[in-house]
This record gives sequence, C-alpha cells and structure tokens, in this order.
Amino acid sequence: MGINLHRKVLKIMHTLKIWISLVCCVFLPLSLWGNLQQDISPEKRLAEFSHEKLLMLDGYDVVSYHQESGPLKGSPDFETEYKGIHYRFLNTANKDLFLEAPEKYEPLYGGWCAYAMLDGTKTEVDPKTYKIVDGKLLVFYNGLWGNTLKGWDKKLNTNTSDQSLIEQADAHWMKILSE
Repeated sequence: MGINLHRKVLKIMHTLKIWISLVCCVFLPLSLWGNLQQDISPEKRLAEFSHEKLLMLDGYDVVSYHQESGPLKGSPDFETEYKGIHYRFLNTANKDLFLEAPEKYEPLYGGWCAYAMLDGTKTEVDPKTYKIVDGKLLVFYNGLWGNTLKGWDKKLNTNTSDQSLIEQADAHWMKILSE
C-alpha cells in the first residue's frame, strides 16, 4: 500500500510540474521574461549569469550584435558595470545605448547557451555564435561538441518556431533564477 501511495504522489507531482511549466510558457510572454531578467538582484545575477571575471560575453560589445557589424570586442576604455556584471563597448555611443535600455541588449539566459537552456542546462558560449530573435540576443555554444545554433535551427525545421523554443528555454531559466 505504501508503494502505491508513493507512486500516486510522484505522478501528481509530475503532473503539477507539467501544468506549472505550461502556465508559465503560455501566460508569460517573451517581453516579460526580458523584464524579469532585469529585476534580478545583483547578487543573484552574479551567481547565475555566465561571466568570466564578471565580464559578460568575454568583453564583446552586446550592442554590436544588433548592428550591421555583428559582434565585435569592446574596449576596457568603454566599460561599465550593470547590476554586478561588467560590459565592454566599442565606443561611448554603444555604451550609452546600452545604459538607456539594458534589457534590449543583454543576452537572454544570462549569457548561457540558448540551446542548452532548452534542457535547463547552463553551458558556456562562443560569443560569435548568436541569433537575434524579436530583438533579443541569443548566444550559443560552438566548440568541440558542435555548433548548437545549428541544433536550434534544426529544431525549427520540425514545425516549431523560435518563439516556442524561447518559451521552453524561458521556463527553465526562470526555474534556475527562482531556486
């Protein structure tokens, strides 16, 4: 009798996790996720965001991803700290753009690999492997084990959309941030 009760409790907990994930993905649009990322305390950002020596994306200018040039290394001369994480920029203009709207330029998932976040895993990225979706920066791992941007795009060929993949990754990221 005790084993059956244990199984029933596990089944209920599993069902509850699925419903919570669905509610989060359906009722919290992408624009809210970006804003929620901004509301995280500096301490939580330092604990959960991907950074080397507090420097986001190895010093690549997060604004340059949204420009024709694509990602370019920033300079220590144009460095700023935002909520505990340091960012470098090519020039004062890019630094000012970032400071006016950091939620527009910060990479989703604290700079961790978007593809890995589909499974709730924090994986380092190659700052030059990226994709902009609806104005949001997604970065990906590209190394010895392959290019995860290709894996992301392959999933798009299976009748899914960037938006649905982002919603799936968002749910895992929010779970990480809430722990």
